[in-house]
Amino acid sequence: MEGGWLSRTCVRRMYVCNAGYFDYDMGHMTFGYNMGTPRTVITVFLILETDSGYVVFDTGWSPKMVPVLESIGLNPRIGPENEAGHFLEELGIGANEVRMVVLSHLHLDHAGGLARFKGCRVVVQRDELNHARGPHPFAAVPYARLDWDFPDLEWEAAEGDTVLDAGLALVLLNGHTPGTSGLLVNLPNRGPMLFTGDNCYLRVNLENDLIPGSIWEPRQAWHSLRKAKFLAEVTGASLIPSHDREFFEAEIPLFPDWLD
Repeated sequence: MEGGWLSRTCVRRMYVCNAGYFDYDMGHMTFGYNMGTPRTVITVFLILETDSGYVVFDTGWSPKMVPVLESIGLNPRIGPENEAGHFLEELGIGANEVRMVVLSHLHLDHAGGLARFKGCRVVVQRDELNHARGPHPFAAVPYARLDWDFPDLEWEAAEGDTVLDAGLALVLLNGHTPGTSGLLVNLPNRGPMLFTGDNCYLRVNLENDLIPGSIWEPRQAWHSLRKAKFLAEVTGASLIPSHDREFFEAEIPLFPDWLD
């Protein structure tokens, strides 16, 4: 398809950053299956070097959350070396050089590093932003409003699937939360990759059509899982689960290595 989205990209290289490990119950990731079985999971976020500056997808944890995770038995292994600022400093870039932060959703392990990006343009689904500002009580625990609700962020509310730039698109994959999204990245050499957000915690979610266990709307999560697999089929994109430690350690080079 000459001149189509998959024929060009603004992305030069992509860094996958390790935001730390914690232990989580399998049942919270696989809709109740294997409840009571702990599994060590990873949190990641992306720094993308593009033709017109840097783009960040998700931001990891706030360091303030580590004692909370310890108090509820999640055994966090999250230190200063896992914070967004550390990776920016290692690359020699300042937050003012980040032209856009894109969020899969506003849960505390994905939006917790936003304090580092005050003044930046921040893209998130409108339904997610509205929900996070007043979540239903059953869904309120994973939202830490003090981590992300800063007056000097330039919020940009997306309305569903949104092309952000050549080779970058926000894909609505809601169900886990009202506005959970993935990021479709077209790398110049590797080709398209779809980071699925928490629509897909683990590879087993994809292999066995299992929706997440931490869920806002199960039926929508099912449709979003099917949508991700459909997009992979028609674009040739690799599907990337959000928290699968074994997957990342085996198949995705982590910072300081990069993909291009």
